[in-house]
Amino acid sequence: MITIAKRVKSAIDHWAKGEIELALTDACIAVDATSIKYYKLPKSSRDEYQRFLKEFMWLITYSGLPGLMSQNVEIPRGKLSIPGVTGNTVSVEQLIYYVLRCDLVHTNSIDPNLVFSDHVTLGNDGDKLLISSNIVWGILHSVIFNPANANEKIGEEFYWTSITDFKMFIDDYWGKIDIPKKVIQLYTGVVV
Repeated sequence: MITIAKRVKSAIDHWAKGEIELALTDACIAVDATSIKYYKLPKSSRDEYQRFLKEFMWLITYSGLPGLMSQNVEIPRGKLSIPGVTGNTVSVEQLIYYVLRCDLVHTNSIDPNLVFSDHVTLGNDGDKLLISSNIVWGILHSVIFNPANANEKIGEEFYWTSITDFKMFIDDYWGKIDIPKKVIQLYTGVVV
């Protein structure tokens, strides 16, 4: 059986090899599975997926978009093709759902107008939208620390993550949403 923990493990393994799109595929599927558990749904839906992302955007942005922590982020979309979005901006949850999750799961590719960067958190380069490749970790943290996943375990191997410079073994922190809240408060003074 493919568990949420196995998806997280696979995403981390792909990340370590520099395979960002494969890491994102597993991370986005893990969000699907987690949102089903978290909201006690029979199956995933677009609305619940985006609701989940919005609810945990504080964690996704803090750990996945370095230097940014917000519940609501709108960014210029450039030439990104996003169903139903006609304005000039797109929210991060729409970006994750439509451009990352849907494109990867349904078309096995990402819009060429989205570029992953190791140097820019979020920005534009002409018509292209730049986003930190660390977005993988932000998405994974919304899954790892989610209370619905408290019983998940990667198992025999030691996988770790970090928020700022606070490092931890993932299997010791599944479902413990209070930990990233405490770390964020420690480093920023912000109470989430």
